Amino acid sequence: MPDITFSEPEMALLQKGPKYNLHSKPKNRIQNLALEAETAISHLPPSEREVYRKLTAERINTLQKHNKPSHTHNTHSESKAIKSIKTKVGDHGAMITQADPSHTHNTHSESKAIKSIKTKVGDHGAMITQAD
Repeated sequence: MPDITFSEPEMALLQKGPKYNLHSKPKNRIQNLALEAETAISHLPPSEREVYRKLTAERINTLQKHNKPSHTHNTHSESKAIKSIKTKVGDHGAMITQADPSHTHNTHSESKAIKSIKTKVGDHGAMITQAD
């Protein structure tokens, strides 16, 4: 087992589980949507453009009304923790797996984990195929 030491913020993030979703959104996402919509609208026949511009403007206004400010500090620190975890795991040629449903994690060397998976697959009568 690789000797990897995770910091307190990294452990807190790992304990949230593998399906935890960072809630980060690009700063200019609504503006980018508007620009993409205008680009698409400009390819429509001239007679239809104004109708779609009006519909798009209404939907963008609705998005802006419901747009909640993101918690950038928390998201930024979590992003940094994820990057640090990936670096540590990659530097040691390891992988992190979920040990049980209670979000306990194990750290394995990548080669040992692959060998274990192949053994388990073979024990169940499944056939291992090579990827292209």
